[in-house]
Amino acid sequence: MPSESFQRLPLEVQDIVTSGLETEIHTAFELIGEAKNSGSLSAEEIGFLEGDIIRASALRSQLTGEDTQL
Repeated sequence: MPSESFQRLPLEVQDIVTSGLETEIHTAFELIGEAKNSGSLSAEEIGFLEGDIIRASALRSQLTGEDTQL
């Protein structure tokens, strides 16, 4: 169920917020991929990025009511 207060925001603001969350998710996936290929990040740092993906996805789902597939 979407957040009623989020749904009351202007569509432009909703788009900015959801686009920002999607960008954060995409960037974290890219960083993880690069790190796995180059070994530039520790397992702990990769874990932090994976946590960021989970939190951003959960927030997006909570705000929009959409079930995101990772």
